[in-house]
Amino acid sequence: MSLRSKAKAEKKREQLRLQREREVAAVNARVAELMTRTAGFARSPRPPEMDEAYNRAKIPVYARQNKVHHVGTLHSRFDMSVTPKKPVVVGDGGETSEELMLREVKALERTREIQKRVDVAFNKGGLQLLSEGEFEAMRKGELRRRS
Repeated sequence: MSLRSKAKAEKKREQLRLQREREVAAVNARVAELMTRTAGFARSPRPPEMDEAYNRAKIPVYARQNKVHHVGTLHSRFDMSVTPKKPVVVGDGGETSEELMLREVKALERTREIQKRVDVAFNKGGLQLLSEGEFEAMRKGELRRRS
C-alpha cells in the first residue's frame, strides 16, 4: 500500500469516527431532552400513598389508575351551542355603528354559505370544501358520482 492510499484510508477512518461521535452525541442530547419532558397535560394527579408505594418498592412500578380527571366540565371545554351567534362589534367609542353591524352580518352570512359547501368531492372521498363552481354544478345536477 502506498503512502497516499494509507493517508486516504486514515482520513476516511477519522471521518467515520467523527460521524459516529456526532450521532452518539445527538442521540444522547435527544434522550436528555426527552427526560426533561413530563407530559403533565395527560397525567392524572396521583395520591401520595401511590408515590410512597412507588418509592418503597424494589422494582418501582406505579399502580394503574382507572380514572381520568378533566380540568373542567365538558361545556367549558367545548362549545356545544347550536344557537346562531349574534354579531358583536363595538366601535371606537364603545357603541356599535350601523356600518360595522352590516359588515358583521354579511360576514356571518358568508361564513354560513361556506360551511354549506362542505361535501364529498369524488367517489369514496372524504368531506372537502368545494369551490363555488363545483358547488353550483352539484346543485344543478351536473356533477354525477358513480355508486
